[in-house]
Amino acid sequence: MMRLLPWLLALVLAAALVQAARHHATLPEQVATHFNARGEPDDWMSRDAHAAFQAGLALFIAAVFAGLGRFIDRLPARFINVPHRDYWFAPARRTASLRAVAGLLNVIGCATLGFFMFVFHHVHRANLSGGRLELELMPLIIGQFLLIMGLVVAFLFRFRRPPGAER
Repeated sequence: MMRLLPWLLALVLAAALVQAARHHATLPEQVATHFNARGEPDDWMSRDAHAAFQAGLALFIAAVFAGLGRFIDRLPARFINVPHRDYWFAPARRTASLRAVAGLLNVIGCATLGFFMFVFHHVHRANLSGGRLELELMPLIIGQFLLIMGLVVAFLFRFRRPPGAER
């Protein structure tokens, strides 16, 4: 399963780049890119700049999370903040622990890319339907928060107190 997570992140990145290309083909020349609390546009950019920003953000997010996951094994354990680090990063458990951290980074990268794909989808819809953003993002924001909290709890459980350790 852990070996599939980098591929999943690459797949989500590919979907985000396809989305950026499809949006570019259908957006007006001036794109509303920022909206106030009432969903009304208050900042714009060109279609080309918006597509470049959308694709660039996706590439940046994927590079950060995939890069951290791929090169974390080169970091000294003191730079990796997990509970009970000395136990979990002892030579006998280091590889499995690094794999778990890298997996979490890939999952968070997928969730973050998915979140921004949803946001860009709504920006696209707003630009095609008269420029007003429907304010239905709050459930997604709450869902994203709950997903990240669930991942943190799973991460803490994975690196729970070692057997036989003192309190």
